[in-house]
Amino acid sequence: ILLAAVLAAFVAKSSAFAFSPLAGPLNALQRKWAAQSAFPPRQCGGFESACPRSAPWTVSLQMGPRRLDHSSFSLMDPSNVEMVSLNERMNLVRTHTRPSKTIQQVWVGNRGEDATGFEDESALASSEKKLLRKLRERMADGNSPKSKAKCHKSEHQSRMEQERLREKLALRGKTSPPLDMGDIEVRSNIVKHNRRSKAGARGRAVRPAFKHQQRNSSPTSSPVATREHPEWSTSSAGAPSMPRSLSSFNNLAQLVDVLEPVLASSADISAEDAVGAMNRVRRLAKRGMDSGLYGRQAALMRKLSTVVLKRMDTMQGKLLSLAVNAVAEMKGNDIWMEAAAKRAISVVTESKQAGMDMQAVAVTLNGFARAGIRDEELFSVLGAEACRKASEDPEAFGSQSVSVIVNAFAKLRVTDSELFERMAGVAMLIPPEEFSAQSVANILNAYARNEEMHEPLMVYMSAVVRALEPAQYQARHLAVSVNAYAKLNVVDGELLAYLQSAILARPPSAFDAQAIANILNGFAKLQGEEVSVALLEHMSSAIVRTPLKYFDPTSLASMLNALVKTQYVDAEEPWRKLAEVARKIDPLLFDGQAVSTVLHAFAKADRFDRALFDRLALTVGEMQFVLEAQSVALILNACAKVDYRNPALLKHLSLVARQLPRDSFSAQHVDNIVNCLARLGVKDRALFEHMASVALELPPREFDAQAVAVTMNAFAKNMGQERVAHNVFAFFSADVLPELPAAELSPTSVSVMLNALAKTEIRDMRMVRQLCRTMLGDGPAGLDHFDARNIASVLHALATLHVTEPEIVQRLLRRLIREDAATMAAEEVAIIAWSTAVLDVHDAAVIDWLLRGLSVHLPDMDDNFRRQAHQFVLACELDGVISGVDELRAKLQSSQDHGVVTHSRLQKDVARVLAEMGLEFLEEYVDERSGY
Repeated sequence: ILLAAVLAAFVAKSSAFAFSPLAGPLNALQRKWAAQSAFPPRQCGGFESACPRSAPWTVSLQMGPRRLDHSSFSLMDPSNVEMVSLNERMNLVRTHTRPSKTIQQVWVGNRGEDATGFEDESALASSEKKLLRKLRERMADGNSPKSKAKCHKSEHQSRMEQERLREKLALRGKTSPPLDMGDIEVRSNIVKHNRRSKAGARGRAVRPAFKHQQRNSSPTSSPVATREHPEWSTSSAGAPSMPRSLSSFNNLAQLVDVLEPVLASSADISAEDAVGAMNRVRRLAKRGMDSGLYGRQAALMRKLSTVVLKRMDTMQGKLLSLAVNAVAEMKGNDIWMEAAAKRAISVVTESKQAGMDMQAVAVTLNGFARAGIRDEELFSVLGAEACRKASEDPEAFGSQSVSVIVNAFAKLRVTDSELFERMAGVAMLIPPEEFSAQSVANILNAYARNEEMHEPLMVYMSAVVRALEPAQYQARHLAVSVNAYAKLNVVDGELLAYLQSAILARPPSAFDAQAIANILNGFAKLQGEEVSVALLEHMSSAIVRTPLKYFDPTSLASMLNALVKTQYVDAEEPWRKLAEVARKIDPLLFDGQAVSTVLHAFAKADRFDRALFDRLALTVGEMQFVLEAQSVALILNACAKVDYRNPALLKHLSLVARQLPRDSFSAQHVDNIVNCLARLGVKDRALFEHMASVALELPPREFDAQAVAVTMNAFAKNMGQERVAHNVFAFFSADVLPELPAAELSPTSVSVMLNALAKTEIRDMRMVRQLCRTMLGDGPAGLDHFDARNIASVLHALATLHVTEPEIVQRLLRRLIREDAATMAAEEVAIIAWSTAVLDVHDAAVIDWLLRGLSVHLPDMDDNFRRQAHQFVLACELDGVISGVDELRAKLQSSQDHGVVTHSRLQKDVARVLAEMGLEFLEEYVDERSGY
């Protein structure tokens, strides 16, 4: 709290701070650098500058959840990082954070013209001031830990940077080129931006190659003065103009060099030229670029988009769609995209005949989907336009246009049943040979994501999938197709066999983590334990071959869940690899669902790894508001299955569960949570009371027979003598059981409910009679479906509660004697014997059955069950039963050991009271005949 107050005071005096709580989606952002957009990017050893001592780098101050120490601060290397402005950075923080009680990170901005500076640091502690001062010194020295050697420039390198700057200024027409440059390094005309060294393979971009050239001192022969691209023209006034053919540029650096002077000049650029330039820059940027071009490329795209924005009102359908396609993935494009949406709506509504063709509609929708902008009005208008065109000329649609349109709606979760219905009809008119693997995968994925089940389309698409050659599919196409049919729960044997053969034809290295997860999860959902062993082994090999860095918590959880569903739990290699991934993956990437699924899968597979559970327990301990009722229930269930007792974890989960709203729980959540606590022996009174209040507010119809039985059993174990158990049992008796169909009850659930009443000594005759009527009926819970364990449990409950229902007792005993006592467990026979003695059963056939059964199992009984057998013998002797009793008594006496007499607390209390009353008594009396 103190640290938060200090930082709050600090931020009030500095606008260059943004706070980010602990959040999985921010993990990548926590490792990123950012700089104010007002400054050009400074790259150590790069083209832009010579890394001056006052370089406005950004420092990431990462704080732990407990305290602030020197080791938690880091100065990161800004190389190969896209430069974003402070406002953009703060927007990212606001958009992708989740609530938390602790500040995890402070972003310190640069000290440029729009920064306030840090002169007033009175709110900081002395240790923080000292650390911040050290970080500034390192920044000023350019002493980045990862690139220390790169920031110390020689005199020759510094002069080279200055000459490069002069060269750029000369190209922009701001100054004349130098007359005498001497031997300097200049950039090669051909730069291989995608070239990677070993260092580049680890994530650092490789700088373009440089080579020595000798420049002539003559200004007319200088390559700087005469350098022109063959497609670069100049206006009559000498100012540079747009290239005549942008498609001739295959190098991004060359294109940027050409376009920058054009935009810096006063040349009039048309919307067509600007849109063409943006799309060419975007296409070349996708091929890869040197880190030094990030800032220049971003600035160029912003300027071009501004040109297009000024001419937005004059743009027509096709050009507008191309502009949207180019700007879609730009940062800070909200205003531009809003204007484009209004223009697209205007184009379609004002002139339907010459507005937008089918391709323009598809490209526009795809652009907004890529930008993640869910403009419902735009999608409604363009969706209606697509439906109109589908009605007028369905043959004008191709597989690609259909796939792009439905995929755009699905990506943004925009629901339009009419559109999906029309697109399904159009798709079924396209011949199978005109489909590509990409369009097939996109169509299936779109209908699955929007949960638009169109059975005729699924049947047709199954034929289309099988019509294509397996070699046409990439691994991701196969994975998406399997996942789509699984989401829609469409079981097509021929299709699954074809997809399986296509998957097996691919090498394991062709599948990434997401594809493996989708394939395993899809086949597990559709085929369960019947999934082919060959497919499981193939995917297991792919898991083992996938490097650790390519896994994420979601794919990890999906793989584990699928392996459990298919019962593929005996293979050591994939489970060992996934355990290693779970231990080493960044904990900040986990969300509640992923961490709970991982723990539950390892527990269900009976693969307890203490190191793994300890690590994930710490991860869960840092979560609070992201944990939901389902996650809490799964984590507790995993702990109960492997008997993992972590007091700190259990306390944290209890706190989280009690803070969750009551309406966020279902009946299944309640029974899972209380049952796991009971199995772990955790008597958390506060949590049980909260779960009781949740149960009492749930609709009675939400509880099934299993939920009622499990909940009653858990409350009986942990809260047997507490009022809260009585309240829950009364609610079940009065409101839930009368609404529960008899077909949902089973012998196990009936016996568990009766035993819960017996443990708590709650003699609820309404519930008892209802359960007895169910047992006497012909349903699934009828006596004909009971086994020996169920019979023993019910008889014990009836005896404990002193329930004398002759009909149910007689029917239970008649069902009992049909069983072979020798095949039953010893404790079951002992419990039945004690119960018949308490219920005063005199049926000779039952007694004879019990005497034979006790004679067989007596050697295997412990002392507790021997006492129950002894009490049955005493009851028989009191009733005058002689045959077989003497033999059983002899066996009991031969093995009986009275041992040392012990006094219970009740005995001691009675003895004290009698002594105070002055009465004489014997403290212990042993009956010679019975041995008691």
